[in-house]
Amino acid sequence: MRARYIVPAAFAVMTFALTGCSDEGGNEADCKAEITKQLKSGKTSEDKPEVCEGISDKDLERLAKEAISEQMKDAKPKAP
Repeated sequence: MRARYIVPAAFAVMTFALTGCSDEGGNEADCKAEITKQLKSGKTSEDKPEVCEGISDKDLERLAKEAISEQMKDAKPKAP
């Protein structure tokens, strides 16, 4: 049931992951935590979170994929 909300949120996360680029370094752990927080709340945005500023598009896309993968794994029903 949670997957119904995670999949659309994942698309929104991937959209903002591909916007903007900077040469400054950002904190990947904080960025991934923010992405995960947005996925869990279902309130995602196409804008790059402030905490993710300075992280390259390639790294941001990787972080988004990792966060989505973790959320999908958590959403799988447990076998009895």
